[in-house]
Amino acid sequence: REGRGLGVATWKVVSPAEREQLSANSHLPANLEAASDDLPLVVRMQPSAASTSVKELSIAARPIVEQHLSAHGAILFRDLPLPTFSEASDFLASLGYAMYPDPSGREKVAEGLYHASLAVPPEMNIGPHQEHIVSTRPPSKLFLHCQAPSPEGGETPLAHACKVWDLMRGTTRDQLRLRGVRFEMVRGNAAKAENPVQYTRSWQEHFLAPDLPTAMERATEQFEGKIMADEHGNIILRSPPLQAFRELGGREAYCSQLQNIYSLRWLWGDADEYLPEELLEDVMSAVWSAASVFQWQAGDVLLVDNLLVLHGRLSYKGERFMGAGLTRD
Repeated sequence: REGRGLGVATWKVVSPAEREQLSANSHLPANLEAASDDLPLVVRMQPSAASTSVKELSIAARPIVEQHLSAHGAILFRDLPLPTFSEASDFLASLGYAMYPDPSGREKVAEGLYHASLAVPPEMNIGPHQEHIVSTRPPSKLFLHCQAPSPEGGETPLAHACKVWDLMRGTTRDQLRLRGVRFEMVRGNAAKAENPVQYTRSWQEHFLAPDLPTAMERATEQFEGKIMADEHGNIILRSPPLQAFRELGGREAYCSQLQNIYSLRWLWGDADEYLPEELLEDVMSAVWSAASVFQWQAGDVLLVDNLLVLHGRLSYKGERFMGAGLTRD
């Protein structure tokens, strides 16, 4: 399968033929296990009467989230009467968590809801990842809503961050603990036709900025590190040293996007050297080996603890409308 999971916005970098030559893109298993009762925890929220409001369903759902989300990492609410984005937005808003705008430039469809990677071609897979985990303000919870499932394909893979970390080779974990990592992000200038940087998202799209100074200001708000512009008006950002894991409940959990080598290039935290391909291969293998998949149904709402669980998308056929809402406690 092409584009086997190297993260959001990865498909633009090179041609399909060139992508086939990237060995770090080779670890999608032939078969992925179906999601278990533990990930995600499935909760059926059937209205007790026709008059039950979306707000009343949210009030009933909130204690379930508080009690079970941190233990399971993801909760899938099913049988919700949410045929429109507006009603899905009302359900999320009534849960009572603080919402903030998606910083990635995705199309807004309702308050707190955005189309999720509809620009990525349907044959492409988006590997499990944590949303905005390398930004200065990553969300603590992520909401995904399915308005209309794909008639074929369209599964979402989920991977527990602790399991991903455990599945890496001991030498990989030891090097990441000792040296840390940094990412390099390039956002091209779409206004310059002769720009040699044509393989990545533009800063116009990412930061929704009308000019370069505004884009750089918004990049500074979202990311720490060194931010500069080259002679073509492209933005180049290098982060400060970061840890690729964190401790959660006495366990170490993967907390990075090392598997995203199209949108981001990764360096060691203590040297101007890019991470070796074999290490990235090991991370990719661990991410996919930890993944299981579930099939969407109309009205589904998936709540994800963004620190605990990685989410993605397998290739699909037909329309699939998704919204993503972000929240910080």
